[in-house]
Formats: sequence, C-alpha cells, structure tokens
Amino acid sequence: MSKVTTRRIALATMLALAGGAAIAQTTPTPSGPAGPAAGRGNWQPPSPAVMQRLLDGRIAMMKTALQLTPDQEKLWPAVEKAMRDNAADRAKAMADMRANAPQQGAAPQGPSSRLEFMGKMGTQRAQQAQRLAEALKPLEATLNDDQKTILRMVSAGPRHGKGGPGFGGHRGRF
Repeated sequence: MSKVTTRRIALATMLALAGGAAIAQTTPTPSGPAGPAAGRGNWQPPSPAVMQRLLDGRIAMMKTALQLTPDQEKLWPAVEKAMRDNAADRAKAMADMRANAPQQGAAPQGPSSRLEFMGKMGTQRAQQAQRLAEALKPLEATLNDDQKTILRMVSAGPRHGKGGPGFGGHRGRF
C-alpha cells in the first residue's frame, strides 16, 4: 500500500470516528417509559384488571360487529363463556410460568424443560380451540354470509404484523 493510500484510509477513519463522536454527543438519552427501563428485562405484564377490560372490549366489539339477530343472541352466551374461559386459562398459565421462572442468576432451564413446557402449552391451546369451536358451531350455522366474513376477520387476529383487529394476538385466538 502506498503512503497516500494509507493516509487516505487514516483520514477517512478519523473523520468517521469524529462524526460518530459528534452524533453520540448530540443524540439525546432516552428517559421515561421509552427509555432503558422500558426494555424487555423490565417489562411488566398488564394488570388483571387491564386484561379484563381488554377482553370485555374484544367480546363487545365482536358481538356488535356481528349484529346478531334475536335468535342468534340466544346462542351467543356459550361463545362468550368459551372466550372468557380460554382467557382465564391463559392468564393462569402465564401466572404459573412467571411464578416458576428461574430467578436472575439461577441456572438456566435445559432444553427438555422448555420442550415439556411447550408441549403443555400446545395441549392447552388445542383444548381451548376445541372448546371455542364447539361453542361457536351452533351460532356459525345461523350466520349469513356478511356475518361469516366479519367473524373470520375479527377472529383471525393479526398474523406477523398483518391483518386486522383480532382476539389474542398473532396466534388468532379469541
């Protein structure tokens, strides 16, 4: 490498470092909820009261969007009960998971423990899906085409950042 090339590389490196230092000095440090405390390690789940309000809102939105007839209204309580029971099961599972999580600094759980937990959660999700399907079948049989379209839209939930309003996040659960 020639002296000129070496000097150009050195000059480019110094300018890049100087620019980075200038950016670092002018970049404000985040504070408050969006700051470092908002990182995943300090994240706190919503309170049970907040989760209950969200569930109530989702159920009310779904029922309102469907515009049920008086005959269909009679079939709605079974669907709502299944949705509430599923939400209660998920809340209990999450509370159990947090209670049994290893404390910071404790030895990490092994792959078999994680796989066992994943299997248990998969079984629970399958049972919840079956519960809701059984409750939904009689109502679904009475829905017109528009109501069926709405049911698909409000029950599918967003998938990987795509989709519309949903119930229960990316997995499309009520």
